Amino acid sequence: MPGSDGPAKRGDAKTPTENAPSSGGIGGERWTRLPQLKVPRLPPLRVPRLPDMRTTSAGIRVRRIGHAVRGRIPRLPRIGSVLSAADLFTLTNGLAGFLAIAVLTKAVVLYEPPFFPGLASVFPGLAPSEDDRFLLAAILITLGGICDALDGIVARKFGGSNLGGDLDTLSDTITFVATPAFMVFTYYGEEHTYQALLAAGLVLIMGMLRLARFNANPVEGQTVTFQGLPTPWSAVTIALLILARIPWNFALPIVVILAFLNMSNVSYPKSRGRNVIFALLMAAAAVTTVVVILFFPENQPRVLRGSFTFVILAVALLPLFYSRGRRERRAARAGSAARREP
Repeated sequence: MPGSDGPAKRGDAKTPTENAPSSGGIGGERWTRLPQLKVPRLPPLRVPRLPDMRTTSAGIRVRRIGHAVRGRIPRLPRIGSVLSAADLFTLTNGLAGFLAIAVLTKAVVLYEPPFFPGLASVFPGLAPSEDDRFLLAAILITLGGICDALDGIVARKFGGSNLGGDLDTLSDTITFVATPAFMVFTYYGEEHTYQALLAAGLVLIMGMLRLARFNANPVEGQTVTFQGLPTPWSAVTIALLILARIPWNFALPIVVILAFLNMSNVSYPKSRGRNVIFALLMAAAAVTTVVVILFFPENQPRVLRGSFTFVILAVALLPLFYSRGRRERRAARAGSAARREP
């Protein structure tokens, strides 16, 4: 109370007012009472506690220790019961990409012990040289592409597994994203480091984004077209570009364009329905190119340049022809529907 000499009660909020007559306060100051603040109370935090012993929905008896649950983990199925026949081709695809990176880094030389010492004598096109690792890497990428095509065919024919989609994405990342990016930086990076690093980085980033977008968009797997340039096409084009020894001032811009095409909205046909014939022609051209390279080394430069020209024209012109054909078919369907109406 003002004017009292005793101590103030707890909870009384007071403030001094200057130039006021003294009424018995401390130092002759006058005190006024402030209104009490009403702060809402937060609800109590309640954490559900597990009992010491309980049975889970799977029928497993567990015991609670602190914040953890200890119990017997159910036995996982064996690998043979998880994988399908299509997954074997998918794993071969990933293994081909791994071997291609090992060849590029010179960690593995396939035609020397302990691998295949007589490989160069069987295939004259694999004569030891400075650029032979790029040739071997391109062949392994082609092998990975064939396995990638076969795993889809086998999965549609005989059925796949629950791991098929994830395994396919991981294998494609190794063979068709990391390997061509490493090829670009290894071949052009010695003389043009920053330019090659930029182009290789775009190949890696755009390729990973392309595969992630494919997984996140389940509708694309049910259509007859790809949204963006498929990574196998991009990888084969980059490999042929390097084998054809295209100068860096032309090659690196092409690599950057291919990287951005991966994440574009340009439609590329899948190897289904009418497009199976074109896919078979592409596969036959790839096998023919590999055979000529391996057995006829004197024709390598001409064949590689021709194959690169064919692939780059297919990448550039296929979307145009496909979109034109789709517009014509749509117009034909609309005309037939109009004729059927009374």
